[in-house]
Amino acid sequence: MILSEINAALTYLLNDNNESIIITDNDSVYAADVIFYLSQLFSSLKCDYRVHKITDQSYEVVLYQ
Repeated sequence: MILSEINAALTYLLNDNNESIIITDNDSVYAADVIFYLSQLFSSLKCDYRVHKITDQSYEVVLYQ
C-alpha cells in the first residue's frame, strides 16, 4: 500500500504539475512513512524540496521544479 501512496504523490506532483501536496495518515499507511521514502527519493535525485509538518498525521511536501 505504501507504494501506491508514493505513486499517487509523485503522479500528483510531476504529471499534474502541482507544486505541493498534503499527505495524511489513512487506514493502510502512515503519512510519516510516505514522507520518509519521498525524502529519500528526492534527496538521492538532488531535488529541491521541502517537507512541512502540519499536524502529527499530515505533512505538506513542496517540490520546486
